[in-house]
Amino acid sequence: MGTARRSRLGWSLAIAGVLLIAAGYRLLASLDDFWLDEIWSWLLATRVQSATQIVTQIRHDNNHFLNTWVIYVLGTDRPWFWYRLPAVVAGIGTVAMCGVFARRWGRLGVLTAILITGASFPLIQYSSEARGYAYALLFAALGIELVQQSIDKPRLWADILFACCVMLGFLGQLTFAYAYGALVAWSVWCLFRRHGVWSSRHGAVLVWQILVPLAMLTGLYFVNLRHVAVGGGDEQPLLTVLAQSLSLAVGGPQADPGAALVALAVLVAAGITLVELVRSDSDLWLPLAAGALGLPALVLLLAGPAVLYPRYFLVSMLFLQLLVSWGLVRLFDRARFGKLLYLALLAAMLAGNAASTARLLAVGRGGYQAAVQFMLEHGTDEQLTVGSDHDFRNGLVLEYYFLRSGSPRRLAYFSQGHWPSVGPEWVLWHSQEPTFSPPQTFRDESGQTYSLQAVFPYAGLSGWHWAVYRNRNRPGNA
Repeated sequence: MGTARRSRLGWSLAIAGVLLIAAGYRLLASLDDFWLDEIWSWLLATRVQSATQIVTQIRHDNNHFLNTWVIYVLGTDRPWFWYRLPAVVAGIGTVAMCGVFARRWGRLGVLTAILITGASFPLIQYSSEARGYAYALLFAALGIELVQQSIDKPRLWADILFACCVMLGFLGQLTFAYAYGALVAWSVWCLFRRHGVWSSRHGAVLVWQILVPLAMLTGLYFVNLRHVAVGGGDEQPLLTVLAQSLSLAVGGPQADPGAALVALAVLVAAGITLVELVRSDSDLWLPLAAGALGLPALVLLLAGPAVLYPRYFLVSMLFLQLLVSWGLVRLFDRARFGKLLYLALLAAMLAGNAASTARLLAVGRGGYQAAVQFMLEHGTDEQLTVGSDHDFRNGLVLEYYFLRSGSPRRLAYFSQGHWPSVGPEWVLWHSQEPTFSPPQTFRDESGQTYSLQAVFPYAGLSGWHWAVYRNRNRPGNA
């Protein structure tokens, strides 16, 4: 076997190995408990009589259309792993497509892109749960490859496939808009640079890349989106969420001050990389700058949503990771001591992501099933009587897991302000604070005292900690 052939085989084995590890991460991360938003999506899917009603009847922002269709088609009585499996497949496909796109930067570019996206903690997190983000990421990765092909060698089939990607991406999750805006801007920019003011190519781009997707979006708006109710959430400072998003994109910490410092470093590095992209005479600076930074900033400036989470910027994270991948390859090839810097920066990103992913695999999105089983095994009341600090969140999750426990007892959940004078036997406290430290005891308005029995933690991003308290006036809990 010749040296060149051995080299190709070595690169192929390395790339295949990284893809296999990325797939394993996503599969393992899909095995833990369903959390609130997934249960909510499942509940919405149980309320429709046909697939079309998912678009025409469910007008709620937790209805990610493709995901709800998956749950509906699979049936609402499956183990929750099956609802997550299509998202896992989409997540693996996203990593693979990033490698396909990065082939233009050489073998090192392919390996770097799949290492960064394959090991990414936020991409693993949201490619292993039954929501629409994994589908939006997949179609964003497919879309950037199709637009690049359309620019390199215009083909009608690529334009048609891009239109399909756009429509499916929006049906996956509306934050796909960051990808669509960036990719269409890139396509139009290159179109006028290379073909002048008008040509037959302009017509194909106008129809398939712009008019067809916009027609679908217009129909979706009038049928569904203009009526959508927002589920709400906890308000967080804008700068905190932005710092978390930028930090998580490169494997940094989620909490300040570390997240803020990493975010600043990312912004500086992104700026330097974009300058290098422009100097290299590549048009790639436009979609990566717009998708990773420009369009999210514009949306925040114009819309200013009160409730924000890092997951709303997942598509932008993917574009940022591609930008980082290009920058690292450039560093390896061009800069003095570039190979050492490449290895150091890549190792830091992989280590940071590995630490977060290890916690996700060990702890998961919350120990809800174990908490319900704990209360059933240690309770003494004829019914499982429970109160909590948040009726909707805790009540929905509690009911979901109680119904699946197979217990012959009945669940009696008491909403806030309607607890009996003797108090429920159990009380649930929830928290998304990373350093959650619940008190050992507390008293309710009737003077009943509750003692902490167990804490079921979560890994962050999706879910919450559950602290389980028991009423001291029950036998064995004095």
